[in-house]
Order: sequence, then structure tokens, then C-alpha cells
Amino acid sequence: LIGDSPTYQDPLYPYFLAGIYWLGWQDPFDTRMIQAIIGVGIVLIATLIGWMVSGPTVGLLSGFLVAFYSPEIFYEGYVIKTVLQVFMGSLFVLMSLWSKRGSTWWKWLMTGGVLGVALMLRGNFRLFVPVLWWWAGWSASSREEDSGTERHSWWKPRDVGALIWASLGILLAVWPFPVGNYLASGEWIFGANCVGQNLYLGNYQGNEGGGFEPPAFLRANPGFEEKDFRR
Repeated sequence: LIGDSPTYQDPLYPYFLAGIYWLGWQDPFDTRMIQAIIGVGIVLIATLIGWMVSGPTVGLLSGFLVAFYSPEIFYEGYVIKTVLQVFMGSLFVLMSLWSKRGSTWWKWLMTGGVLGVALMLRGNFRLFVPVLWWWAGWSASSREEDSGTERHSWWKPRDVGALIWASLGILLAVWPFPVGNYLASGEWIFGANCVGQNLYLGNYQGNEGGGFEPPAFLRANPGFEEKDFRR
């Protein structure tokens, strides 16, 4: 479970694949089928989100559109983490909406946990941490009666406890990976160990377009990329 170096890529999808292989499903077709099942879950989540926000008609329409969204169907057939990213992102939105309905500590804990799992799948989900904090601890939907009328309280502290529980959920989900990186390398690395390399690839002198243009020393293959950067 712990290698001899910190995780070079976001760690959750490699562990997801390792778990599938450990169960004996070592054919890539098996992984594709599991991802197709996850895709069905995305359809259900989209239906529930639309239902909660705007009612059953919008919910069913949302599910229908997602079910026939061709890029999603396409990526379910590839052994890459795109399907899991969409699933966890959609689940986070659903959990956030659900937590606001009858706010309880365990709902916020679970919502933070879902975001924490997503963070270990794709580092970009860090952008949603302050969004969750705002959603949990500050109310944009609470109303107060003022002289017989209702007014919005956009930045009123409402439930600091919800913010604390959401933050605890994130920490409980992510802690194994920084600890694993520390045990492997002696350094506290939160997730992936390739941030510097990505910044270099997008900005080195020979990259004129700003896209992915590998330098001469780098083999454009995930199996060799980390090793080439260490040379």
C-alpha cells in the first residue's frame, strides 16, 4: 500500500484500479464495465439534483440528458479517471443540497468526506473547499422578517458547527494519503507530487503554445514521466 516514493499522480484512481485487480477482475473490460455502472450512478445523481432544485420534471429531464451525453458514454470505455471525477463531483453537489435540508452534523460530515475523496481523485477539487465552507457556515438562503417583509441575509454566519463538521469530513477522507507520502519519502505531500512538473511543462522556454509539448528529455509516457524528471 505504501511505495518507496510519494504518489506522483493523484492517488485514488490507482488504488481504485488496484482494488479491482485484487478482486480478480484483471481484464480491462472488467474495469470498463464497472465504470459503466458508475455512469448509471451519475444519471441517477443528476436526476436527484434536478428534482431537488426544480422539481420532478427538471429532474427527469436532467437524467435523460446525462444518460445520452455522448462524451460521458465515450469516457466510460477508457481506463482513465474521468468517470469517477464526474461521479464524485456530482455526488458532492447532491450531498451539499441534501445537507441544507434539515441540517445535521452527520450530513455535513458525509458531505465533507465526499469532497475529501474527490480531492484525492483530482487535485482541482481543492477549489471547492472554500465553496463548501461558505455553503456550510454562511447562509445565502436564510430569510429574516423585517417589518413584515422578508429579506435575504447574504453573509450572515449561520452554523459554525456545520463548517467544523464539513472540515472534519474532508480531513478524515484525505489523511491516509499525506501520511503515506510521509512514510514513503519523509515529506508531507498532500496529494500528487507532480505540481512542479506540470508548471514546468506549461511554461518552459521551448513550449511556444502553452499546451502539452514534452521537452527533449521527457518520454511522453506515464510509465517513464516521473523517472525522466528525476534524471
